[in-house]
Amino acid sequence: MLRLTSSFLNNSNSSSSRVHSHVTFEVISWMLGLLIRVYYVGVLKYMGCLICQKHRGEVSVAGGVIFEDDLAYAGHVGIRERQSTAYLGYLMVETKCHVPSLADLTDPEAQALGLLIIHLSKALKETEGAEHIYVFVLGHHVPHLHIHIVLRYPGTPRKYWGINVDKWADAPRGGPKKIELVCARLRAHLKRMR
Repeated sequence: MLRLTSSFLNNSNSSSSRVHSHVTFEVISWMLGLLIRVYYVGVLKYMGCLICQKHRGEVSVAGGVIFEDDLAYAGHVGIRERQSTAYLGYLMVETKCHVPSLADLTDPEAQALGLLIIHLSKALKETEGAEHIYVFVLGHHVPHLHIHIVLRYPGTPRKYWGINVDKWADAPRGGPKKIELVCARLRAHLKRMR
């Protein structure tokens, strides 16, 4: 469309000037619409996104950041409202860039997330004694890709296997201090893996 517009600039007759004005107006309108969409998606959603706020340090993170680089972030889940403990070893891996789903990842982001998930899974097995690691994406409530990495402890009853593993009443749970200890062990293990 821009090439078409530039070809009209070389014509000075009045009919091509009207077409030029019309095409230029359409191009400008289209570009303005695109800029507004980019601004809305890239800035407004970014500013109101809880995960983006966490990455900017505006929201506290239980146990602190486990891993962070330009592409990926990992941390422990926090303590839910009206609870005093969290399921220990329930991690979140997130993209640093605000993208809503796996389909929106770039190849470098996908590679970074995959490697981080593998390294965290190994760390959870070695430092926390995980019997199994669950990895899942739901994406129902927060439109910023976040991947759940959840360990299953030995002795977990079969009815709690899978996405309900944290519902088991006898599962290891802890407050801020225990979460910090888990995160510290995971950070130390990740440093040894590098």
